Amino acid sequence: MNTTNDLLWTWDMIEELQADLSHYYPKLKIMKTRVLKDIFIVKKSGIYRFQLDFIEQDIVFFDHIMDITEFMNMSKINIQNQSAEFKDRIVIPRVILSMHFSAPDQSELEKQFKIAGDIKSIFPQSKYLLLFRYKGDYTDKKSDKNTNQYDKIVYFSRKKLPEDHVYKKGDINVSKQGAIKNKYDDLINYLIAALKNDSLNFMA
Repeated sequence: MNTTNDLLWTWDMIEELQADLSHYYPKLKIMKTRVLKDIFIVKKSGIYRFQLDFIEQDIVFFDHIMDITEFMNMSKINIQNQSAEFKDRIVIPRVILSMHFSAPDQSELEKQFKIAGDIKSIFPQSKYLLLFRYKGDYTDKKSDKNTNQYDKIVYFSRKKLPEDHVYKKGDINVSKQGAIKNKYDDLINYLIAALKNDSLNFMA
């Protein structure tokens, strides 16, 4: 995700989701942040080390973090691409939303599929969702081979992204009307049910 439309829509969605879910889960944090993606063993200067590699995700739902302060100065652990706000902690994701204002092409879907698989190999009980604002030419059949790591694929509109469309802050409030509101409500209901699942709370 790298367009202005994607980013503005994601920030608005974070605000909407926080407003709609905070009543049910007051301790839940919803934010754009980095998640542990890979754990490698690498060899440097003749010494084997663990390497932890993080990747930014569009929207992460979490209510637990793992303190890794004691590992920070260990010579056999190398931490890469961690976010500044969680430099000595690991976010434990319960749900991740991969946001796309318009459905991506096949190569981007395949890249996202691999990322989802990598993250779920570390956090197998987390839920990973793909969310499109505009579905466009995307079809389930087109990407059947790439969707088995996604717990749910959601789209708010079957239409293509209008040409030269510019997203403006707050547009999500307008778009949550009629059929699109129904899609949004379905997403909220799915998240409420998923977050209620004790198996996702694997730090308790």
